[in-house]
Amino acid sequence: MGSYACKICDWRDGDTCQVSVDIVNTDLGFRVTLYRVVRIFGINAPEVHSKDIGEKARGIAAKTFAESLAPDGSVVIVRSAKEHGQDKYGRWLASILLGNGKDFAVEMTMAGHALPWDGTGVRPV
Repeated sequence: MGSYACKICDWRDGDTCQVSVDIVNTDLGFRVTLYRVVRIFGINAPEVHSKDIGEKARGIAAKTFAESLAPDGSVVIVRSAKEHGQDKYGRWLASILLGNGKDFAVEMTMAGHALPWDGTGVRPV
C-alpha cells in the first residue's frame, strides 16, 4: 500500500468516495487508470440512504460538506495502510489528505459531520 495522488470522481456519502489513480510507466510507454471506492478510515458519517429521516438528512448534509472539501475532479492524496486493507464490501480503507494538506477525517469530525470510529464495535451515528 502507500500514498497515491488520486482524483475524486464522486462522493457516495460523507465517508465514502470513488477515486481514480493514473499509473504511468514511461519506460514501457503505457498508462492505466484505476478506479477504487475508498472508505475513509477513522470516521463514520450518517447514511444518505437511511430509512431514518433524521439520519438521512444528516447524511445528505455530510455528503454535501464532503463535496465542498474535495469536489469532484479535485486531486487528493490517498494514504492506505497495509493493516487496514479493505472493508467487508471491498472498499479501500484509507485516509485522504486534501489539497491544502488537511486531513479529511479531521475536517469532517471538527465540522460535526462525522464521528470517530476505528471500524470495530458499534458504529456511531
